[in-house]
Amino acid sequence: MAKPIAEEIGLTTHFVPLYAGIGLTGMVFGGFLAVMPALAMFFFGTKHLGTNYGFLSTGYGTGALVALNARYARCEISRDEYLRMRADLGSRTA
Repeated sequence: MAKPIAEEIGLTTHFVPLYAGIGLTGMVFGGFLAVMPALAMFFFGTKHLGTNYGFLSTGYGTGALVALNARYARCEISRDEYLRMRADLGSRTA
């Protein structure tokens, strides 16, 4: 059976580093969302900014699906749990 991802990359189970990592991830995520429209305008111009920004924003949903499929492929989650999570992700996008 495959090890959990947290154990493989050496994450700790202590709460202080866990919460610090969650906070850092949230700040990076929020910062990137604030900068992404400016980056889309810089790289692609202003003519189709809304379309380009929407296309770039689909990366978050795509990343969630890729991560879920990877966990299932590595046998970290059961088929029932995989199907439940996939249905939950699908219902959030509708």
